Amino acid sequence: MTNQYVTADEYRATLLSMPNKSISDSALDGILQVATEEVEKYTERVFASAYYTEVFRGDGSRTHLVYEYPIISITSLIENTIANPPVTLTYPSTTRLLRLTDNDAHGRIELDGLDTSTVSFGGGAVYTLIYRGGYLTIPAGVRHATSLWAAELLRQNYGMGSALPEVTALTSEQIVELLNPIRRRRI
Repeated sequence: MTNQYVTADEYRATLLSMPNKSISDSALDGILQVATEEVEKYTERVFASAYYTEVFRGDGSRTHLVYEYPIISITSLIENTIANPPVTLTYPSTTRLLRLTDNDAHGRIELDGLDTSTVSFGGGAVYTLIYRGGYLTIPAGVRHATSLWAAELLRQNYGMGSALPEVTALTSEQIVELLNPIRRRRI
């Protein structure tokens, strides 16, 4: 289960909360959890930081795009060669990898060239990359979109969604505007 991006207390402090309606903390936490999951489904991303292990086959290039980004840290790279017999080599991040911190923060790693025996992710070799990705602090836009999504869910639960269709439409447009720039891009 993903940690929710907005707590009940934080939500109640926003102008989106419904002061004339009483809702328990546990019910509101449930709504905020669903809103967090919906944000993650829509963007196809998890924003909270976590440790990941990715296994990929080398393609001869010097770069690899990780699935969960931005990269916070890289723990190690393990290379399983196709030599006969197979050889397993483990490289600490400081000797083999360079994390690129380009403005788009799309999680691109590049071999740094310090190990001159291999200048690319060799074709045929299988690599295991262990890293930490995501955000240490959830971006404000993601938190706001989560609150907006929770507001829509609460309006529906209290029967207000159909009474205020222009507000629901406006909220949906705001959510899309906040989340589209950070949705996962398919290449």
